[in-house]
Amino acid sequence: MLLGNRIFKASIYVAAWLAGELAVIGLFRDAPARSVYAGITAWWLGAYVAAKFEIDLRSALLAGVPFWIFYVLQALAGKDWFYRDASALSVPWLLVLAGVAALIFLTPAVFDQAVTWSIRKLFRGSSSSWEKIAHES
Repeated sequence: MLLGNRIFKASIYVAAWLAGELAVIGLFRDAPARSVYAGITAWWLGAYVAAKFEIDLRSALLAGVPFWIFYVLQALAGKDWFYRDASALSVPWLLVLAGVAALIFLTPAVFDQAVTWSIRKLFRGSSSSWEKIAHES
């Protein structure tokens, strides 16, 4: 797959995450758990977009690595955009926290690939509609 295509898919993946996060934060401005709802919505929207646009793990990694770097840099700069009090953490813990956040960011693409692979393996040789779905995706 061409690098340009992977970058395009990574951009779609990031846009889906941002759209999910910002929409929920905007709609539930006064809810105390809005950041949790925003994260869950962004995750599911990322999974949907990964399935719809066939975003593989390599394409998601193109977005995950810059996400990790940006996460670390914003915390080192004293900002708390991704995690409250991230700037108060020691550098090793900050790197671990950023790594966990980046893994969570990548899991929708992994989830989509696991489901697609499972459907293809389970329904190989059958004439069910699931086989048609697996081959279309």
